Amino acid sequence: TNVTLAAYTDASCTSSASGTLNASTNPLSTAGTGTATFTGVNYTKAETFYLRASNGSITNDCSSAISTTAATADASNSTITGNGPIVSDGNATSTITITLKDQFANPITGTTPTFSATDSGTDNGYGGCSASNGSGVSTCTLLSSTAEVKTLSILTPVADTGGSVTFSALAATFSSTPTSPYDYGSTSLDLSETFTISNDGGALSGIITVTFTPANGVYWQQGTDNCDGNELVPSSSCDIDITFKGTIGGPTTQNATIHITGSDGGDITLTLEGSIP
Repeated sequence: TNVTLAAYTDASCTSSASGTLNASTNPLSTAGTGTATFTGVNYTKAETFYLRASNGSITNDCSSAISTTAATADASNSTITGNGPIVSDGNATSTITITLKDQFANPITGTTPTFSATDSGTDNGYGGCSASNGSGVSTCTLLSSTAEVKTLSILTPVADTGGSVTFSALAATFSSTPTSPYDYGSTSLDLSETFTISNDGGALSGIITVTFTPANGVYWQQGTDNCDGNELVPSSSCDIDITFKGTIGGPTTQNATIHITGSDGGDITLTLEGSIP
């Protein structure tokens, strides 16, 4: 008589388990003894399950509950990734996500991994990783002052080289107060506005060039400009005064643009509008 061993997820052995049950031989013949001894039995899913042996016409009771846990971390099923790009200012961090799974893709829980990354500037900063959660996921942080693409590697509990994260060079970035687009509104007066250009980035702008382009120069006047030809260090600013000449008379709606660019970084274009009733 051949006896088949099968796995189930409930104590009444009515719901088939989703993991794979392996044995040296299955089904197995009783060879006239009425007894079948299965060897080499293992199960691929980390969970609680039940076993039942049957030969089609005869079915025994379910076994007591059997619990399996994940095996050791497996490099082919474990991963490491990082978000980016990240500014290489020595402060901004990339979140590193490490997922640990065994050879059957069961999550490894409660394990604190370690990792490394490309470090040509020998200035990487590694934030400690959390213990892996129920999904096998651990998070860590990485910072650097060196601009480069950093290849990420899990060191423990398994050795695996995975994704990469880009740390970008520091750069100047410009913003304007007031913001663009800016509307002078409807007016019959000459209205002047000061636009403050700030370097919000982490690097020098280089020499700034300001290009003022009115659709019709009769209605616009560029005044004091201490941006053009100068340089902005990080967290500094300069001013540009622009007047809309409502006294010219209308009715009309007029537009203009201001383009501010730094030779080493930083670029912004402002659009202006004014109306004469």
